[in-house]
Amino acid sequence: MPHLQILALSLLMASVDGFSRIATHPLIGKKVEGSSFSADDGTDTTPVCSVARRSFIASATALILRPGASAAAAAEGDAAPEIFMEGELASSGTQFDPFRLERMPSRKAKRAVEQYGDRYSRVVRAGSVDPYDMIGVGITLNQAERGGQVIVSALPRKGSPAHDAGLQLGDKVLTVNGKSTAGESVFQVVEHVFENARAKTISLGVEQAGSNERRNVVLPRDFSGIADPVRYQVLDKRPDGTAVGYVQLRTFNSRSYLRMMDALSSLKSQGANALAIDVRNNGGGSLQSALWIAKLFLGGNKIIVRTEGRERSVYRATKSNVMVGTSVPIVLMINKGSASATEIFASALRDNCRALVIGQTSYGKGLIQAGIGLKDGSRAFVTTGKYLTANGREIQGRGITPDVRMKGTDLAAIDFKRVSDMLSPPNCLPPSG
Repeated sequence: MPHLQILALSLLMASVDGFSRIATHPLIGKKVEGSSFSADDGTDTTPVCSVARRSFIASATALILRPGASAAAAAEGDAAPEIFMEGELASSGTQFDPFRLERMPSRKAKRAVEQYGDRYSRVVRAGSVDPYDMIGVGITLNQAERGGQVIVSALPRKGSPAHDAGLQLGDKVLTVNGKSTAGESVFQVVEHVFENARAKTISLGVEQAGSNERRNVVLPRDFSGIADPVRYQVLDKRPDGTAVGYVQLRTFNSRSYLRMMDALSSLKSQGANALAIDVRNNGGGSLQSALWIAKLFLGGNKIIVRTEGRERSVYRATKSNVMVGTSVPIVLMINKGSASATEIFASALRDNCRALVIGQTSYGKGLIQAGIGLKDGSRAFVTTGKYLTANGREIQGRGITPDVRMKGTDLAAIDFKRVSDMLSPPNCLPPSG
């Protein structure tokens, strides 16, 4: 991994009276061989938490290369990424109702998606493995149009635990692990599963489609074949007592939450008291995975993301899942390949003053995608709205602007005590409301 050293930082502070730049670079006015000092280039200098009567970090851009390093050096893996595209807002005025797709013959539903006029909406064929099956039993759940009951909305994946147990398209899911699903959204149902994320089995109370026959099935949760998205290690133990733990999170799939917990627990046991989270070239994945991982760093009813679409909503860290307290400074690395759920995760940590974001402006993909099961087992992904950051800023088409613009990182060279200061009041305050 190429090496960069932060010797000093320039802070752009915002206040009700305007902006003032505090330059602290010790070598201003001197030519430094192989250095890179980048000021704001007009892309987006809005403060991280742009609310009146507060002062916040917006940029920290004075960078000096370690001797012998190249200013043009790019981070490992900075090649053009494969983005997990999830959809784009349809043209205004459309009457297309994506939730009717599940009732159509599959061929007709696929044609409807093609005619939607949305270049990102698409249909994904059924496969042997679904990396975004957060329940882990091979079923797609949705809510029935009438009554709102949670139902099996697509054929269970062939060879999956749900398929082997005889679950069918249209079966009603009345309970999950003994909890009634009445009046709950699919999102809330999956939340219950996450509350006991390490459970090896899941219990479903099911009413068979077309009859009143009810039964309870206990299904093994199967995540075999899902790639491990997390790598981690302690990179650096310094004379000042700082021990830097590094976590690379490559996608938000059905294993990401548990593997992140494993990583954080292991790093803590090894003495890590500062973290670097690398989500460069992470093109997104499951929103719920990203939200629950954000909860590992956020508590106290903090806002994680806002939505606009059929309904406006705010998602908060209401459960006490915090594994990393505020005493641990965090840098979070992004680049142009960081997209979608990754941008929601990054903005949640930054807006709530839990991480300093470094790297390049992210992709700019902030659209809500409904995953709808079709009768042949394939899934349609269709846009239904958009996400906003915790402080209400648009992601779509803009991306997340890093606090420090840079290519490549030498984490051993970053001053985490300075990072901690930058993330603390009065330099940074989380959004409210």
